[in-house]
Amino acid sequence: AIEAKGDLKINTDKFVVTSSSGDISTEGSITGKKDLIIKDSNTFKVFSDSGNVKIGGHVDLTSYLSINSDNCLIADTGAITAKNSLTIKSGATQKFKVDHTSGSITAEGDVTIATNKFTVSATTGDVTQAGDLTIATDKFTVSATTGDVEQAGDLTVGGGIESINSIL
Repeated sequence: AIEAKGDLKINTDKFVVTSSSGDISTEGSITGKKDLIIKDSNTFKVFSDSGNVKIGGHVDLTSYLSINSDNCLIADTGAITAKNSLTIKSGATQKFKVDHTSGSITAEGDVTIATNKFTVSATTGDVTQAGDLTIATDKFTVSATTGDVEQAGDLTVGGGIESINSIL
């Protein structure tokens, strides 16, 4: 056993144990054959046999997170860059996917924009829109308030026309 009343220092500052706090600093690498555990195995643990890391709290990064040699990057801004498709699953079931080749989006549930402004129902395929439906600024408009239709161009009808409110 080594007992010291002051700091324990090896080669001036290559390895130091500060006596007042127990802090350890090293100028070199730390190599071990067993798991690295800080506080307890539920707080922070690096498994020696696999290199897996278990963290009991949140991870606060000031730069970015790189996964599998930059196959997936999560920037400090929250932006996600993936070299392959981005898939979100619940268990084994795919719920959402953005294809990396085509940019196509596949969603298992409803697609909703701005809470209720535009919704596509996953069950029926129905589209619900809160505001007017407008095509090319003023070429075709359906008023959300009245249901009135305005059309800038010609109307070609292949079948009969019926009017519910008045005779044509």
